[in-house]
Amino acid sequence: GGLITALRRAGWQGAIDLASLEPYVSRQTRREMPELGVRHVLSIQAAREATRKGGYRLVAIAGGPLMSPIFELYDLLGLFTEASAAQTPRAILGCGIGPLGYSPQRDNAIARLLQLSVVTVLRDRASLQLAQTQLRFRGDAGVELDPAFVWADSERQAAGEIARQDTVLLALREWQPHEYGAGLTEREA
Repeated sequence: GGLITALRRAGWQGAIDLASLEPYVSRQTRREMPELGVRHVLSIQAAREATRKGGYRLVAIAGGPLMSPIFELYDLLGLFTEASAAQTPRAILGCGIGPLGYSPQRDNAIARLLQLSVVTVLRDRASLQLAQTQLRFRGDAGVELDPAFVWADSERQAAGEIARQDTVLLALREWQPHEYGAGLTEREA
């Protein structure tokens, strides 16, 4: 919700579609948080097709995707490549970078995403330093707090502090359909 809230606060009133690496999770979030105003949740492949047809004013990668496994990074790289071919501006907004160094292909994909980005705002100085030193990124980049952190803090403040004795801690792990749902369709997972 952080980036969408930031876009709305900056004055963006148009539609927002979400290209998701895990569409079933994003669809659930959309149902739980209609205030975000997400028009469509698309698979990366569907988003690439829409982008290829010039369907967007901007294609942005936001939050944690630059820390994804290699196959998901290749999906994002395909999306940015389609956007570039369609002459659609590309942005990396509020992303962290790392860990690096355990896969040259992964590091190269992140470096290429940074090269294709027209506007780059990373979530911390450590990420910018990694981009510059390990990925040899020489483009312009800003550093701002991750919009998700800003949003979560504003939500916490808006709700007010709940007394500690009235709070339950839940330790969760996201459902990984590729691990636990092998052989299931997306709907079954």
